[in-house]
Amino acid sequence: MSSRESAILALTASALMGVRRSYAKEGKFNKFYLVESTAWMQESFVSVLGEHASRLNIQERPSKDTSILEYITKTLFMVTKPGAVIAEGLPGKGSVNRGLKKIDRLLIPYFDKDHGDNLSVTRVYPKTKVVRGGTSTKDAIADQRRLSEGPLNGERESGLEYGTIACCKYRKADGTYAWRIIIPGTDGNHDSPMDWYTNFELMSADERQRGTAESLRFLDETMKQAGIQPDDPVEIVGHSQGGIIAAAAATDFQDKYDIQHIATLGSPIANFEIPEKTRVTAIEMDDEGIAALDGEANPHTENWLTIRCSVHEEDAPKRAFPGAEVSDSSGEKNSTHYPKYHEAGYRYAYDTGSKSVLDHDRHFQEVVEGELEEVQYYEGRISK
Repeated sequence: MSSRESAILALTASALMGVRRSYAKEGKFNKFYLVESTAWMQESFVSVLGEHASRLNIQERPSKDTSILEYITKTLFMVTKPGAVIAEGLPGKGSVNRGLKKIDRLLIPYFDKDHGDNLSVTRVYPKTKVVRGGTSTKDAIADQRRLSEGPLNGERESGLEYGTIACCKYRKADGTYAWRIIIPGTDGNHDSPMDWYTNFELMSADERQRGTAESLRFLDETMKQAGIQPDDPVEIVGHSQGGIIAAAAATDFQDKYDIQHIATLGSPIANFEIPEKTRVTAIEMDDEGIAALDGEANPHTENWLTIRCSVHEEDAPKRAFPGAEVSDSSGEKNSTHYPKYHEAGYRYAYDTGSKSVLDHDRHFQEVVEGELEEVQYYEGRISK
């Protein structure tokens, strides 16, 4: 049995256990029990799929003599022989990103044709005070939750219907400026750079492909319009897709901006080559699923802190922080990918007095130490 077949069998068995638990707990099917029951193997399963994808025989364009049917068949079903020496297909760390590098050769032209690739970025003004400032990591995560809640939950009190990037401008004691950038997750709007499809480009192992992602271009244009200078200290907070954008920016914008710290909530960022000068605070729930889409565990380095959290203390696996209780009036299991769960988990981890957590928070505060002068909000749109 191949590794791919074994992974599929294990996933199926775990999913069935989740279905059984769903009916036992709630008397009906709840898909989030599937996420919980398969949490133990999600990274490994995605890694196997990524390795297989990295061996696909995908060509940029079919030859003139190739029929469409033949091209699709060869593209999707012909893979290199096991053990073939190709740099993109070697097993190990980053198989998902290498697989997406191959797959993007097909997807990017399709997405550009369907959605367009003309990006416009406009400064907008919310009806309510969404981002409130402060310097701590807890303050930033609370602002992140408020910024994400409208597009995620359909709440429109703020007037922000699209994923909107917030730029917080801090004036330091010496008169220089520092910035905190807050990026929400996927908003699901077809004409938005924060739609789901741009994640394929964002997570590619190819820097050139990442650079074409409308969401990363959205951040770059926002930083330009906000007036962020190359020497200004910058920290970025992102949830889900926003965290992937933050990791891509820290990797690819080294020569353009001074990104000193990123904090991510539920983002699959393990395979980004983030420089040592940039600190990473990655917060992940143990059963959310999305953070496992990189197929790898996060690096263990001096500049990288991963805070693994569970919703309830009795469910917390070894080396995971249980999160503070999150109010949910429905009484049903819900997705722990919502920012409120990461916020509660971080709060619990901070309150334990963990040296690593406190050290990263201290650095996070030092980046923007000063007075908050203003918060700018930017909305992006994609057109053909």
